[in-house]
Amino acid sequence: MNTMSLKRALGMAGSLVMACVGLRLADAAELYTFQAPAGWQDFSHTNLGNRAISIWRGPTDTHFGENILLIVKPTSQTLDNVSQLKAVTGGLPGAQGSRRPMTICGGHPAMYVYVTAPFRGHTLISENVLSVWNNVGYSATYSRLDYQETVQSARSALTTLCPGGATTSSTSW
Repeated sequence: MNTMSLKRALGMAGSLVMACVGLRLADAAELYTFQAPAGWQDFSHTNLGNRAISIWRGPTDTHFGENILLIVKPTSQTLDNVSQLKAVTGGLPGAQGSRRPMTICGGHPAMYVYVTAPFRGHTLISENVLSVWNNVGYSATYSRLDYQETVQSARSALTTLCPGGATTSSTSW
C-alpha cells in the first residue's frame, strides 16, 4: 500500500472518531497517558497545544494500515453525545455499529463503540473507546480490515488512554 493510500485509510479511520473541539495550551504528557501494545510503532504524533493526535501502527501490518488512533481534545459535549453512532461514523457511507457503556481509568465512565463500514471491497472494523473528563474528550480507536486477525493487546490498549496521572486499573468491558 503506498503512503498516500495509507494516509487516506488512516484519515478514514480518524473520521470515525472526530467529535470534540476546544482550546488550552499543554504538553502531551499532561493531556494523556497511553500504553501501546508491545511491538507497535508510533507512526505519527501531533501535539497542537490543546489537543493531541497520535497514530500507532501494528508490527505485522503489510497491506492496510492496521492502527490505533488517539485523539485528545477539549469538548463541551457529554459522553453520550460524542459516542452517538452518527457522531462516531461521521456520515461514513454504509457504516453500521453498536455502542455500550464501560469504565476505564479507575472506574471512569466510557463508551465502547463498534463500527463496520465498506472499504475497497473489504469491511473496515473500528473499535472505539471514548470518554470525557473535565471538558476534554479522549478517543482511542483500533482499526483493521475484516481479513486481519484481531490483536487482543491492541483492543486492551484502548482502555489505557487516560488523562495524565489517572490510573489505568478498574476497566470493565
